[in-house]
Amino acid sequence: MEPITLTTERLVLRPFGPQDTHRVHAACQDPDIQRWTVIPSPYRLTDAELFTTKLAPAGWQDDSAYGFALTLRETGTLVGALGIDRRSRPGTYEVGYWSTKEHRGNGYVTEAVLGSARWAFASLGADRLEWRAEIGNLAHGPSPCGQGSGWRANSGPGCSTRACGVTPGRRPCSRPTSGSRVPTRTSPGGAGLSVAASRVRRMTPVPPPAVELSADQARRIALRAQGFLGAPDRRAGVPGVLRHLGAVQLDTISVLARSHELIPYARLGSVGRRTVEEAYWSGGRTFEYWSHAACILPVEEWPHFAFRRRAYRARPHWHHDLPDGVYDTVIKQLRDEGPLTATELGGAKNGGEWWDWSASKVAVERALMYGEVVCTERRGWKRVYDLAERAIPDALLHDELSDAECRRRLVALAGRSLGVGTRGDIADYHRLKGEEFDAVVADSGLVPVVVEGWAKPAWADPEALAKEVRGRHRTTLLSPFDSLIWERARTERIFGFTHRLEAYVPKQKRIHGYFAMPLLAGGKLQGRVDPAREGTTLVAKQASPAGPKAVAPMAEALVEAAAWVGCTDIRVDRVDPPELREPLRTEIGHALQRAFR
Repeated sequence: MEPITLTTERLVLRPFGPQDTHRVHAACQDPDIQRWTVIPSPYRLTDAELFTTKLAPAGWQDDSAYGFALTLRETGTLVGALGIDRRSRPGTYEVGYWSTKEHRGNGYVTEAVLGSARWAFASLGADRLEWRAEIGNLAHGPSPCGQGSGWRANSGPGCSTRACGVTPGRRPCSRPTSGSRVPTRTSPGGAGLSVAASRVRRMTPVPPPAVELSADQARRIALRAQGFLGAPDRRAGVPGVLRHLGAVQLDTISVLARSHELIPYARLGSVGRRTVEEAYWSGGRTFEYWSHAACILPVEEWPHFAFRRRAYRARPHWHHDLPDGVYDTVIKQLRDEGPLTATELGGAKNGGEWWDWSASKVAVERALMYGEVVCTERRGWKRVYDLAERAIPDALLHDELSDAECRRRLVALAGRSLGVGTRGDIADYHRLKGEEFDAVVADSGLVPVVVEGWAKPAWADPEALAKEVRGRHRTTLLSPFDSLIWERARTERIFGFTHRLEAYVPKQKRIHGYFAMPLLAGGKLQGRVDPAREGTTLVAKQASPAGPKAVAPMAEALVEAAAWVGCTDIRVDRVDPPELREPLRTEIGHALQRAFR
């Protein structure tokens, strides 16, 4: 059968296609979908691509399964999937579906089932539709769906299932189910299901009740969400840290190491610095773009920055005029010669008017903002540029998502990475405006919460609330650009710790030092260290433990950091308060003996 499209009051039910790959992949990261369907877990981008480009179209071609992407008529947003699968018994079909986490509770699946059932009876010649309910499937109700030639029930050993059905002329099963409702009536005279889309009752989503969290619970949720509480996933390594955080900020300052190296080190321990660089710059796993600031981002998130690329194209960030033809010349040079640095493109600095940039440097940076060019690696901290059409996988290389879809995804990601946060916390993670957050938070899947001592409303990742927070705390020095402490007000609210990067403060006005790194120990911020390196000696130009109890963990953190950067000795120049100088030096000596004996 040729694929067809159905419409209901609020939805368009259309066949899946390659343009849905990234949306299906994103939706199926939901643990509930992975639990209650037969899709692979973990669900990779290649799995989604196989489904949208081959398996779903094949079902239509051989009349074995008819799969529909459920999209909103007004915005085109994907809210779920529904399939009608031909069974072995003539005239019998099985209905299966899943819905995206952020759109559950709106009655979309009910509406889609009613509309597709009418089509099945009228056009397929169906005389019975069945669905299968599995006890415990709260996320997807009576009919989990999977992937393959169609959707099938997930009724493995030990599961309790039941089959229900709708037969023309017979009232369907009306037993209660957990989740979306199913058709409950047939048309007069038994001619088949005949409920027009216009008669589907609109279901208004009811906000979940606010969850109350203590200040300590919120702190622990934030630490776990950022990878500092619990055993780290060492098998996932640096790529896993990046996916977990969603963004890693880049900065030119290098003291112990550059900030993007310090981020995985703080979570995984002494991971090799070359390993860190290879994880970021090889295998096409990442791209650089403007998120919280200039950040390394997982390549899977490319489509979700379409709104920002469109904004830059519509209103260029830099208003400096380029000489005619320079932009096109840069693009042609990259196309002809392959990846190049700004120097190789004609010079990064030769009298241009923006940061003394050359015209070619301005052109290629503008192309990066527009999404025509990406940074594929760094050589000596120089960006290496290539065409996006070569560097970004075909399934991701598009700007099809609406601004609302992009922002909804980034709000959901930020909520997951923070665990719990206020409007300002979550919006700031990817530098969204407050009103942009307001427009999408209701559909983001985040749960409203009340946190003890927080004056403003907050939202939390429901997965963060579902699991008890336990495990071992990391003891480490944090980059000032670490996402745990990105936002100053949040850091003060969660940790009672005021932190300010003083690298851009005049030297005579600095209090804690040029690149003071907060000490994280026992789940709290317990001081700062302003480090430097002199040969094989790590120098603590200023160490500021919060009190006597912070001395031992500060010594531990300094020794671990020294070993990571290849230093064998530690020198402490200044300690504040001074009375902790000797205790700190003594603890460092003991820690060095343990580390190098």
